[in-house]
Amino acid sequence: MNYFKMSSKFICSVVMPLALMFAACSTDDKPIAGGSAEETGVYADIKDITLRAAAYRVLANSDPLQDSAFTIEGFRPGSIAWLYELDSTSFAETGVSYSDTLRQDGDNFSFKNVALESPYVLVRVLGRNDDDSWDNLVAIADVRKTKKVTLNLLTTFKTALWRYLAKEGVAHDSLDFLSESAALEALGITDGFNGFESGEILENKKYIMTEAAVSTMFYRLGETEWNSVDSVKSVLERNGSLDELDSATRKRFMSRLSRELSWKWWISRMNHDVLDSSELEEEVLSVYKEEFAYSKVLAGVYMRVAGEGFCTKSREGDAVKLADTSMYLVCRSEGWRIEMGEAGKVHPENGTMTDSRDGRTYRTVTYNIDGKMQTWMAENLKYEYGKSRCLDDKDRRCEVYGRLYTWRDALALDSSIVWTKEECEEYYRPGFEEYEACVAKYQDWPNVDSATLDYRCGSPWDLSATCEEATVDERKAKYKYQMAMEMIDSVNHQGVCPDGWHVATADDWNGLYKYVGDAFNVGKKEVVMYLLQSEYTDGPVGFGLRLLPTWEGHHTSLQIEWEQAGNRFLNVYAPIYAVPFYKEDWADGDLETPEDYDSKYEPPYGYDNRWFVDVTGYGILDGWARYETMYIRSGFDYEWLFMNMPVRCVKN
Repeated sequence: MNYFKMSSKFICSVVMPLALMFAACSTDDKPIAGGSAEETGVYADIKDITLRAAAYRVLANSDPLQDSAFTIEGFRPGSIAWLYELDSTSFAETGVSYSDTLRQDGDNFSFKNVALESPYVLVRVLGRNDDDSWDNLVAIADVRKTKKVTLNLLTTFKTALWRYLAKEGVAHDSLDFLSESAALEALGITDGFNGFESGEILENKKYIMTEAAVSTMFYRLGETEWNSVDSVKSVLERNGSLDELDSATRKRFMSRLSRELSWKWWISRMNHDVLDSSELEEEVLSVYKEEFAYSKVLAGVYMRVAGEGFCTKSREGDAVKLADTSMYLVCRSEGWRIEMGEAGKVHPENGTMTDSRDGRTYRTVTYNIDGKMQTWMAENLKYEYGKSRCLDDKDRRCEVYGRLYTWRDALALDSSIVWTKEECEEYYRPGFEEYEACVAKYQDWPNVDSATLDYRCGSPWDLSATCEEATVDERKAKYKYQMAMEMIDSVNHQGVCPDGWHVATADDWNGLYKYVGDAFNVGKKEVVMYLLQSEYTDGPVGFGLRLLPTWEGHHTSLQIEWEQAGNRFLNVYAPIYAVPFYKEDWADGDLETPEDYDSKYEPPYGYDNRWFVDVTGYGILDGWARYETMYIRSGFDYEWLFMNMPVRCVKN
């Protein structure tokens, strides 16, 4: 479909509300040949003038937490610029031209003592960038409006559409405005910008995002693919849209944009209620919002290159597969956005249930899994019980995340399974005595200090304080797991859930994983990406479960951390749910019990009691897993064994 193939009559019908402003349209289909009478004369105000130009390349940074999420590169010394006078009727070059070479960083190109008989000029820059690639940018400008011209990719494509619209008969006074609108239309940009050539445009964050998104189509192995830029210019100048772009070039553009978009999948997993309730640091929230906005711009460009239209009200819910991925771009009220599932493949039944204990009503979803109906609460449990608490001890977060429970409270087990202080001291005393003996051995050495003792004997150890924390602070309580196993009365253990419901088991989670994996033919990593997509609940996307990042402790759900030699990353933490005991995948084979395993105070070897909902797969002991600009913590941090966890209930 050609979205911008226009005759002058069609253009007139589109811009009639602007007719008084532009006097843009002729009364027939013939091109308007001369413009206004004054455009054919010599202008006193464009003789012996100085024109300046500056050219920039804009790229998205790999780390969005740098001072700017985008790099704006000026050209290096040795770059060359030309200024060509254009005929005020045909916009052909008149033969009058000027040139300048950039002599030092930070300079603009300068064309001095310029005398023109037309107000229109074309500026071309053959520019050398920091990576020693050469960029070929152009811009058309009316020197009556500006004598300082900025060049970038969007001015280059605007120039092509200026020429196209001039051929279609658009009046000269309208060309500047309409060629900018046409460029944005052709590239799938919903935001409006004016003055592409102005220096101030580079202060507009949305324009910078647009320039970076468009540059993604042409950027390969650290350099801009200028033959492809030339192809797009030719197509736009000839047809006014990208409809006639050759299939190989289109496929190449889609692949690059798709790759960039696929790195933004985590944007769609975050529910706006979570962001609004999380009291995030302003720096973190602004980074998230910028990444979200940039992903929308990328999606718009991708859809236009793919031959799709804009996301409109009539297209709400339409899904288009993202090239080379299992992801989709889905039309939502705020534009095209990345989602993991194709609408219509799975239809969970939505419902509600009321907990008779406190009268609270929960949303539910019911799935047909292998011919058996299974109903899950679509929210984390919020029933106040035992030592349960709100995320980061902020009461209003309970409404979003549910309450977080100690493992004993989640399973509603008797307090007898918790260590006493005496039992704790008995367990740790051998190690404590070994530490004391080590200190006694080295403390009288010459020049010994605390650092030396720590190096040789380990960190200072107070047995009483250690066991006080382990028994008084129940978030770090230690359990008698063998006794706990005897107290769990059935496969569907009710625990803290309402009557007729049970704490989701490993079998429940595995069944859900298989269900999603079979429906979309994806592996466990992708399954979790589906489940963590929680924004929408009116269909298969996210499966209505609203699984939210809820690791609590000294971290909030989203935060900025310094990692790896001072680089900053946005961390998004995946939830860990309390479950009854289950045998871990790695334990399915024959196990040799370690010699130091103590069955009295440790979980049964090969079993676990919390379920990782994590894109790296639950229980993987690999520390950190990086997905471009985001880290997801999935390592075996032993605090996690004892932190409060959310509970998800399943109907018996």
